[in-house]
Amino acid sequence: MGDKSMLFEPLPKGSLSDAIIKRITDALISGELKPGDKIPTEEEFSERLGVGRNAVREAIKVFVAFGVLEIKRARGTYVVSEYNENLMDPLVYGMILSPHSTSDLIDAKVAHTMSLMYLVMRNATDEELDQLDAMVRDYVEASGDPDSSIDECSDLHLRIMDYAAQISHNPMTCKLDQILSRLGAYTVTRGIRKLRKQGKPTDLADELTRCTKLLKSRNEQAIPDFINDRMVIWHSLVED
Repeated sequence: MGDKSMLFEPLPKGSLSDAIIKRITDALISGELKPGDKIPTEEEFSERLGVGRNAVREAIKVFVAFGVLEIKRARGTYVVSEYNENLMDPLVYGMILSPHSTSDLIDAKVAHTMSLMYLVMRNATDEELDQLDAMVRDYVEASGDPDSSIDECSDLHLRIMDYAAQISHNPMTCKLDQILSRLGAYTVTRGIRKLRKQGKPTDLADELTRCTKLLKSRNEQAIPDFINDRMVIWHSLVED
């Protein structure tokens, strides 16, 4: 690391370990630290930043616990080379435990869907949209089959949303979608159960059919109206 490394800029006042955590996070975001890179030693951090090694050690422990850094015995500490889905767990549970309502969760998921639709319209190929359409048709069929379970239909719904995120061809959108899908899986199951009780088992699948048709039209101007309707539908399904 050269002298111009953001890792070694003067630390602000406050918790030293928190400041070091932010410094390493910023370096990861900027690309100064990349997957597989070896990070400076505790001794180097301590000397260059003028802090005790305990503060450095505490910061590194946080990243190791989150699975962002790994300690290789006799070799040093490295940024992990491969993504691990467990890295999402602290964020997911942090969101679950933070003050929120089901309404807040729906609003966040639908707002994300709006951004996702723009990206899919712009980036997905015609073949990928055809595949999405085929998955939705299977979902419509399963939803109308009285022998299909709620869990089976919920799984199909979530797989469709996961595929939609993939064909946005935006890695950060995919990761965000994974987080929101894990949080929203409960609402999908709840919505399907409620519709079955109301005698309208295919309504959610039909809503995805409308979504797919809109995506294939690549009419971005129609997205806001669709999202407004989607917001109303989901709030009616999950709120008592």
